[in-house]
Amino acid sequence: MRHVESLSRDGAGLRRFLRVPHTIYLGDPLWVAPLGGEVRTVLSRENPFFEHAEAQLFVACRAGRDVGRIAAIIDHRHNELRGIIRVLRWTRTAAS
Repeated sequence: MRHVESLSRDGAGLRRFLRVPHTIYLGDPLWVAPLGGEVRTVLSRENPFFEHAEAQLFVACRAGRDVGRIAAIIDHRHNELRGIIRVLRWTRTAAS
């Protein structure tokens, strides 16, 4: 069964989001892990960017296993200044 779960950006939700690529590429000798601390800092609520932006984290699941991740980020200041709506995304998925 396939489904998408919404995660919090605190504690267990953020840790699960950060672990997804490790699960996907486990055993791949050519894969280099992203710097988890940097990704955590960018997505944390303490990042000043989120004073005018919001984010929601999601993981895609298949057969009880995390197979992808998506971060939907809306920068309200950018949208107000430019008069457009733009949503940033950060994705990583396993091969089907």
